[in-house]
Amino acid sequence: IPFSITYEDGSTVGFPSLDRALNGAYGGDLIMIAAKTGVGKTGFALNLARHFSFLQEYRGYYMNTEMRVVEMESRLLAKIANVKANEIMYGRLEGTQEEIRAKEQRIAMAFDKYKDSKLVMSRIPDLPLHKAKGLARQVKSRYDKLDYIIVDYVGRMEIANSNMSTWDELYEITKELKELAMLLDVPIFMLAQRNQMGEVEGAKKMMNE
Repeated sequence: IPFSITYEDGSTVGFPSLDRALNGAYGGDLIMIAAKTGVGKTGFALNLARHFSFLQEYRGYYMNTEMRVVEMESRLLAKIANVKANEIMYGRLEGTQEEIRAKEQRIAMAFDKYKDSKLVMSRIPDLPLHKAKGLARQVKSRYDKLDYIIVDYVGRMEIANSNMSTWDELYEITKELKELAMLLDVPIFMLAQRNQMGEVEGAKKMMNE
């Protein structure tokens, strides 16, 4: 899956720097996107999903552990409709009557694009590893095709009945997501959170101990 598209007129959209670094995303890849809180990990992941599934028509599954689906959809479509995400989420459009009508039309067009896209989104508050793997398999079975998965984020994942240390559990989750990427032949993008020391934080269960 290419991270960018170059059109005949020479214009490029997407993330050409990632193509230069990674030469695209391939089946079996496990790519970690790690950053501190509040720097835009989810925004970046939604931009990836928009680029892959709206512009390139790849089938994707985005599983999020914190935001409601309506919030994810609002943030996803805000850029396409050129409106604020909160305006879509709460239905309170700002501006003159003419500006509001124009926004309504753009939002409707954005939702039509979303409806016609190949993106599946779901909120899973508790994300045991086995559940994430099962849902990914269900999506692929239902649509007979799955091109990529985004897991937002690994800090909320846990292994059932695990007594592992923080790093052992994080290692096991990473290893099994890699195996899932290879089994389904899809790239998996795994969001992770860095602490103030710049280290990747472990799974939710171990963080609470």
